[in-house]
Amino acid sequence: MDLIKVKADIICHGILANDLAEQIYEHQNPSEMHKQGRYFGIMIKLDGKVSVLANVLYENVEKIGYKLVGNLDNLSLTDLDGNVIAKVTYIDPPKWYDKKTSTNKKTSEIFIDEGENYLHMTYTGCDYNKCNLKCKFCGCGERVNDSTAEEIAEVVDFAKDERKYHVCLGGGTYLPLPRSTENFLNIIGKIREKSKDIPVWVEMVPPTKKEIKRLVECGATSFGFNIEIYDEKLRRETCPGKGAISISEYIERGKYANELLGGNKVGSTLICGIAPIETIKKGIEDLTKNGIHPCILAFRPSENSEFATKEECDTESFYECSKYASEKMLEEGLDIFRNEGCLLCEYCTIMHDLTREILKK
Repeated sequence: MDLIKVKADIICHGILANDLAEQIYEHQNPSEMHKQGRYFGIMIKLDGKVSVLANVLYENVEKIGYKLVGNLDNLSLTDLDGNVIAKVTYIDPPKWYDKKTSTNKKTSEIFIDEGENYLHMTYTGCDYNKCNLKCKFCGCGERVNDSTAEEIAEVVDFAKDERKYHVCLGGGTYLPLPRSTENFLNIIGKIREKSKDIPVWVEMVPPTKKEIKRLVECGATSFGFNIEIYDEKLRRETCPGKGAISISEYIERGKYANELLGGNKVGSTLICGIAPIETIKKGIEDLTKNGIHPCILAFRPSENSEFATKEECDTESFYECSKYASEKMLEEGLDIFRNEGCLLCEYCTIMHDLTREILKK
């Protein structure tokens, strides 16, 4: 059984909800921070080597091909006929989840433990939503529960020695855009007061070159400037707020950030399942030629989004685009294992798995 293709299928279509999946979710998520679009996601490993964040679904089961069987001490993934596909292990929650900040806030309300080694800032809302300019695939609402820079730095300090963590800052866009830069400068400054060496990856609408330089000087070590849809017209229709900045500007600002950071430190997600495959491949080619890592993510409908009823990405397209991106990165001398933050996490993408397979051959 090709576990990479199984993983791709799970990423696109999820696994069937049952008591075992619910128990793992409750174990991993004490603050019930959902990690996926519809319903919830659990972090599991197949045969101890293929990591996947599996969306667990109660409905739309006609495309779901897998379920968990056994018990929490002896888990397997099977097809719906009961044929065993792989042994399954699941990720335990980190010890820092048991702590609270000095303001009595749960640490898991500020960061989610994502992919074992990534402190992923929780999504607190986006100002584009207030202006009716939000991305149509996004389920984030208006900003409701911001954490302070001091609380964020405190949790990073709690967590940094438990595992080899990367900090992944995001949480939604502030408007006007210079507010996002000032917000991240404040957060990074507080983190660096307590944690000098931890990698800090920042996901944001790309700011000006002057602002990028300020962020790097403050302590940002990598960036995610997510184009999402590699077609200007479709992008403006799908992401009316983010689409106001052109694709060429995203690339130029990404190139500049890479120059400051020494390369292999900037990435951009391309969503598979909204734009045509040839459009995605053109984006892969342009990004890799300019030293920017493409990260191919499968479209999955999110609750509370305009695309909530849209069909999810099909496995074949996701696999094809991911393989193409992995090959193009290698052709352009980009190292997928030298990036940071979300671009280094393996749970939502198959590109790291495919790169290993290509290198073996």
